[in-house]
Amino acid sequence: MKRDRRRQRPKNDKITVMLIPGNAQETRTLAVSKRWIKYLGIVTLGFLICFAWLSCSMYSAREDVKNVRAIKHDNQQKAEQLEKMSEVLSALELERQEIEEKQEEIKRLMGVRPETPSRGASSSRDGGMGGGDPPSLKAGELTGELERAHKSLKQYSCDLNNLKEHVERNQAYFLALPSNWPLAGRITSEFGWRKSPFGKKKEFHHGVDLAADVGTPVMAAGRGKVVYAGRDRVYGRLIKINHGNGYITWYGHNYRLLVKEGDQVEKGQVIARSGNSGRSTGPHLHFAVEKNGSYCNPLLYLPEPRS
Repeated sequence: MKRDRRRQRPKNDKITVMLIPGNAQETRTLAVSKRWIKYLGIVTLGFLICFAWLSCSMYSAREDVKNVRAIKHDNQQKAEQLEKMSEVLSALELERQEIEEKQEEIKRLMGVRPETPSRGASSSRDGGMGGGDPPSLKAGELTGELERAHKSLKQYSCDLNNLKEHVERNQAYFLALPSNWPLAGRITSEFGWRKSPFGKKKEFHHGVDLAADVGTPVMAAGRGKVVYAGRDRVYGRLIKINHGNGYITWYGHNYRLLVKEGDQVEKGQVIARSGNSGRSTGPHLHFAVEKNGSYCNPLLYLPEPRS
């Protein structure tokens, strides 16, 4: 019977809340369903979760704004540095063009031609160097390097101005100086002791040999007067030019002579056609420089040959 009564007892699914005012007023009671309390708890939990998510999002957004501002500031600094570098590069390019123009003007005043011969045979198999990482420079360091390069170029340009003035004051001397390559052939034998091409003995070579096909134009190394144009037992068809100041140049083994003794020639003027005359093993030009009666290494007066 007790069990049946327990089963028949109604369920209490409400919670009663008693409200007691502090001024001794009538006590109030509030009955709330457990189901509503459960719903209220779920809603409250959801609200707390949303509030926490919004707080995290706002904090993340603030950090993103800070990062964006930092990136904008960094980009602005880099843009200013790039603009400065661009200005320096433009100045360097202008300076380079001015230097090239001055160099060409000095060469013109001196009568120097741009063509130069090469030393021996060149090949990509002769060897090379490579590898390694390029130097890493920051934008500020690179700007500093560019500014230093600009200052160096300006100093070099100033030196060229002084050289140009010197050349202009002594133009006649430089036009007569044997500083032009007579042709652009490959150097096959240099000045100094060498093994004779006609035996095992050693002999002193008084000039340089430049390989050239028969008929290649031979040009005067400097302004001067032809003091000899004829045949020689060793150098075949030979030309000698007196440039003054103790300089005499030799041009040997020619195929044909285009000037005669007593002619005045200009720097770069074609005076002969190269050949294989005289004591020679093949077509080439023998070029020698004589200074006050003694032979000198022609490479001391000529532009540096290509490697």
